[in-house]
Amino acid sequence: MKRASEKNSRRKFEMEGFSARLKWAMDKRGESQLSLSGKVRVSQPQIYHYLIGKSTPRPLVRQRLAYELNVHYLWLIWGEGGPKVKMKRFPIEEFWTSLSERLIFALWNNGYNVPEFSKELKVSSTTVQYWLEGERSPKKEFIPSICQLLNVEPEWLLQAGVQST
Repeated sequence: MKRASEKNSRRKFEMEGFSARLKWAMDKRGESQLSLSGKVRVSQPQIYHYLIGKSTPRPLVRQRLAYELNVHYLWLIWGEGGPKVKMKRFPIEEFWTSLSERLIFALWNNGYNVPEFSKELKVSSTTVQYWLEGERSPKKEFIPSICQLLNVEPEWLLQAGVQST
């Protein structure tokens, strides 16, 4: 009987949306709004806004939330699959949904932070941040250097397109 109850509970969170799944994951891990805000580098009021459905996190914050709460990224964001993470690191296939999410994953996987990556690429940190937040895409001339630094194939990176020059 307990198994059926867990299945119904999971379905409820899949249907209720991101806010309900975030609350469930926080409760399961014993995370407060304040402690989670420090780990994902957003304010406590911002976490509260996610929990009440007033706002949704940007791609970089979504990735940090899933990682810190140790839940499956696709489950937390879209309710697909179950909440359990079977690996410590996210499989690359989960980040094929957008260019910004693939960049976030590749930076994280290669141990880069934004300032280090922007310095290597010789662009501003603000430019890289725009790419990571999905507000802009890299221009064509940066693609070979990005791929080389991040050790990824252009076909994988460019599934979501690129700005023309």
